[in-house]
Amino acid sequence: MDILNDLNEQQKKAVITTEGYVRVIAGAGSGKTRALVSRYAYLVNELGISPSNILSVTFTNKAAKEMKNRVQLLVNKDHSLHYITTFHGFCVKVLREDINKMQYPKSFVILDTEDQKTILREVYSELQITSRDIKFKQCLDYISHMKYKDEKAYIDYVLNSKLRKPTDDIKDKVFLKYIEKQQRNFALDFNDLILFTLHLFISYEDILSKWQNRMHYVQVD
Repeated sequence: MDILNDLNEQQKKAVITTEGYVRVIAGAGSGKTRALVSRYAYLVNELGISPSNILSVTFTNKAAKEMKNRVQLLVNKDHSLHYITTFHGFCVKVLREDINKMQYPKSFVILDTEDQKTILREVYSELQITSRDIKFKQCLDYISHMKYKDEKAYIDYVLNSKLRKPTDDIKDKVFLKYIEKQQRNFALDFNDLILFTLHLFISYEDILSKWQNRMHYVQVD
């Protein structure tokens, strides 16, 4: 098979071992992505698995695009490869279908770093503080830390608007104002994409089952 021609024996084993848990550990530039791409093509071309049932995720948009381009050279060009994506990209797909369970519209807004800074400018103005008091980066780091530190409390606020009182810490005051503005505008930052998806999978068995049944194979680069 052409798919296997340029692979070494270890890579071939990873490609044709399609059932169960497979982990490949190797250094940079040793061909891990080549093995993953070839495995994807093997699943589609040799086993007849639909790309709509294969999830392949990586960390960056650049890496996901590269993987998609390389897979496209090996499989039928009519196949849709939209489940070759980043972790955040996959979460967006889940949330566009199922975020309504959390009383959010499917047309929710995704915030990038510049959008977050725009919100912080509003918050700073309302709290009458400036970047001399605390830098944006410090606040963004704190916001990320607090969301993951107590995920349950954060999600409870999202669902029930139960916002605790801030402490005297400036960062804490900024954090609570920030998420209040987020919730008011149905806006999600990159941390939320992960946290909201996890909440849906943990809290709603029907949603988890739907995605488990859809994704027959999961590959992580």
